[in-house]
Amino acid sequence: MRLTQLLRGVEVIAIKGDKNIEVDNIYYDSKQLRRGGLFFSVKGTKLNGADFIDEAIERGALCIVSENDFITYKNICKVLVKDVRRTCAVIASNFYEHPSNKMSVIGITGTNGKTTTLHMVEAILKYAGRKCGTIGTISYNIGDRSIPAVNTTPSAIMLQMLLNEMVKASIPYCAMEVSSHSIHQNRIDGIRYKRAIFTNLTREHLDYHKDMEDYFCAKKRLFEILDREGKAIVNKDDEYGSKLIDTVKDRVMTYGIRSDADITAFDIESSISGLSFKVRTPKGVMSIRSELIGEYNIYNMLAAVALAITEDIGQREIEAGLKGFKGAPGRMQRIENKKNFSVFVDYAHTADALQKVLSALKPLANRRIITVFGCGGDRDRMKRPEMAQVASALSDFVIITNDNPRSEDPKSIADEIIKGLPGDFKDFKVSLDRQDAIELSLDMAKDEDIVLIAGKGHEKYQIFKDTVLDFDDCKIAKEVLGIDA
Repeated sequence: MRLTQLLRGVEVIAIKGDKNIEVDNIYYDSKQLRRGGLFFSVKGTKLNGADFIDEAIERGALCIVSENDFITYKNICKVLVKDVRRTCAVIASNFYEHPSNKMSVIGITGTNGKTTTLHMVEAILKYAGRKCGTIGTISYNIGDRSIPAVNTTPSAIMLQMLLNEMVKASIPYCAMEVSSHSIHQNRIDGIRYKRAIFTNLTREHLDYHKDMEDYFCAKKRLFEILDREGKAIVNKDDEYGSKLIDTVKDRVMTYGIRSDADITAFDIESSISGLSFKVRTPKGVMSIRSELIGEYNIYNMLAAVALAITEDIGQREIEAGLKGFKGAPGRMQRIENKKNFSVFVDYAHTADALQKVLSALKPLANRRIITVFGCGGDRDRMKRPEMAQVASALSDFVIITNDNPRSEDPKSIADEIIKGLPGDFKDFKVSLDRQDAIELSLDMAKDEDIVLIAGKGHEKYQIFKDTVLDFDDCKIAKEVLGIDA
């Protein structure tokens, strides 16, 4: 594509060189770039793209997009801009010919519930005969093709590439998780969102965002760029959800359990086997049955119901789609076993998420709840004692272990977690080897106990300072229980 076409909508400070060159590929990773390509010199938290300009040119870059001018011995085109990240998103959309204009893109944001809600939406759409691609924490799916996820929301270039692949595969819908990082870093710029779902907002990522208000402002931007003819679906029971309603005004459909929302749940029945409840909607009352447990999953289902209603999907399809949904990998995932106790693996890695999961399990427990959890290194340290407070309040026995310690000392992380335990709480143990911790929890379990293995969910790795190890909570639990994986 001609460079002049790629630069449509870009705020250019200066172009130095031939602006009529043909660009064959675009990358911000110099090692992926091919001859005839355009390279974005992006400054990251650890690496600076300016340090890789020479490598990009050696690999055949014809054009460099940068915020600062630079000296080079090669005759290449330099495009100087104010914001490379924003420019990258606009150029990527131009390069792939604006795929989001040719489909319905559904953005799902919030602290918790994004992944499960995404897969519920996908299940309903598919049951209704509507193809849906997905981009989320677990994987990126295009028809039968599944790509393991690198980030919850990938780079602007990959986002546009994935959407373009969906268009080429005649997939009319894309449901995607939208992280606060991706919004703040302008990765989603250039995408036309027809629907935007807000689940909730609780303390998370404050190692990145300066405070909760900054975190909320990042989430809010998705709704500010929502298509004028689009629809916002907002959790009215959530404090921050209520604030969002003024942003989208007459383009909003609300859901909740405790508020006078457009979509509400009532007659709720809950057991260790699942949920049963009714949903009041503008199109009548629906009856929902699900194998999932927990009030938070009712909220996720209400969001999916609201989305389906905005897409004119019938009651039968909605009810059947949710009934057939078995849950997202690593989200309150039940490990079926022949023992007389229950085992769940969940991604809960914040105090709020852990509280929601344990609060769902607590009334269903006939005997003890044994909780295994840790906290990630190089992340918000304030949540460590908070998670300990939640675990000790809602569990009968707590096993503190490793999560992804990254560059931090695992023992130091555990010590910070322990500080949150009440002084009189003695029913805990520290086992820094996560496999040993899982084995201990399952060896301890007796008839009618519940074991919760929290923090990593679907992840199949463990990150240490100098290495990444294969590690899968579900697989380990099954091995210990003697179940074929």
